[in-house]
Amino acid sequence: MSGQRYCRLCANAYMREWRKTHPLSDEERRKDICRSYTHVLIKRGAITRKPCLICGTSATQAHHPDYSNPRLVVWLCAPHHKAHHQRQLLR
Repeated sequence: MSGQRYCRLCANAYMREWRKTHPLSDEERRKDICRSYTHVLIKRGAITRKPCLICGTSATQAHHPDYSNPRLVVWLCAPHHKAHHQRQLLR
């Protein structure tokens, strides 16, 4: 349970209650829907994970340059994904 305090069922129940008083903004909701749909596409085999675009490692994360298109994914390893977002924050 990588750092989680509760079992999955308890954590999900807690989050459902917490979300009632802390709703997502429109932008956060759009991003959440896109990420969820991308996960479904990966599970169904419509999208396959690829190596990191920069270094070629196989342990990658999905990066969405455009949240309105969940099929448009850039595959980056965790360090390069983090670096990409840090560069965007500095702009």
